[in-house]
Amino acid sequence: SDWRGDGCYIFCDSNSFPSRGVFNTTKIVTLAMWNINNIPVDALNGLEIDTLILNNIQTIGTNSFRGVRKLHELQIQTSNFRQFEQNSATHIANLLRSLKLHEISQSSFTNSLSELRRIRTLENLSLRQNGFESFDASSLDLRELRTLDFSEQNIQNDNLIIRNLNNLEKLILYSNRLTRLTSSMIENLPSLAYLRVSNNSIETISQNFFNFTLLSR
Repeated sequence: SDWRGDGCYIFCDSNSFPSRGVFNTTKIVTLAMWNINNIPVDALNGLEIDTLILNNIQTIGTNSFRGVRKLHELQIQTSNFRQFEQNSATHIANLLRSLKLHEISQSSFTNSLSELRRIRTLENLSLRQNGFESFDASSLDLRELRTLDFSEQNIQNDNLIIRNLNNLEKLILYSNRLTRLTSSMIENLPSLAYLRVSNNSIETISQNFFNFTLLSR
């Protein structure tokens, strides 16, 4: 563990969860665990965590987050990840503001959809470098979402649908395989003020593409 000016940071290389004796405080700025593949039941009980980083996790168990008092951001970056188990998001449904899922498979994401929908407080979702070939944002039903990063994928026009996210302000589609921008792809995003589509191969933009967004003003 490490104390800095803004609080406690804990970085763990072990493949087992550290003993709670390591935690000399319940308030943690960053808890990063590079090699564990699961979180034991109640391991986070009573902790207040700004950012939790899991880079080898395989499964988020039903009670992995039971008792956690604060969790602002969760980062998972590993191709080993399989899913959020049933009811696993219940304990963070009213806590989590930012979720970053990087390098996971599309099947793992699909298997976790029902749990992700429980996180009603989610404002930032990053799905970078996952190699998804299709994506329908409406399947998430995340009404508080303000930023969606869907960059560095394999997505093509006909397999991308982002609509009915009324609070979405920032959409990042950097480095995909898009060739055109059409209203059928992005629709009813009344709060959208920032759109990044660089490093695609955009050839055409439909006349009504920017309707129903702040980008038209």
